[in-house]
Amino acid sequence: MSPKPARPKVLKTVVANVPPAYIAPAVTSYASARVLGNEQLAGTAFTTVAIPSALAALLVSLVALAVPVAAVRRRWVRVTKALVVGAVGAAALAAGVCAVLVANGTFDVTTLIGAPISAAIGGAITAARVTASRTTRAAADTRPAARDLAHSASAR
Repeated sequence: MSPKPARPKVLKTVVANVPPAYIAPAVTSYASARVLGNEQLAGTAFTTVAIPSALAALLVSLVALAVPVAAVRRRWVRVTKALVVGAVGAAALAAGVCAVLVANGTFDVTTLIGAPISAAIGGAITAARVTASRTTRAAADTRPAARDLAHSASAR
């Protein structure tokens, strides 16, 4: 009886991708805002810069787990497709949300200008991480085990 292939753990993937996608842009934009003396950027570093990146990471992680690993042989093709789809999809979603918030008068357009860019970067980085780890796992699952090789060699 062959063991069932291990299913990816949703919580593990989300925890591995979302906190870094929030912390990295928040810390870097806040630090650069302090160095440059830009108070507006310092005020939005933990909200309109970091939150779209974290939401993009969450979205890309969940979508990547829902879609089976493609039958593409070359890893770079799979990673490139994931990067493009992740970045463009996250940026488009963030731009749409920002357009609604600006149209409703909730936020000023200058406050939300970095949200689509942050979402694109967060989506692309997460897509690369998730795709690379899934590709590595899928390749490991398709390799014959050492005992299977030894068994087939001894059967000859």
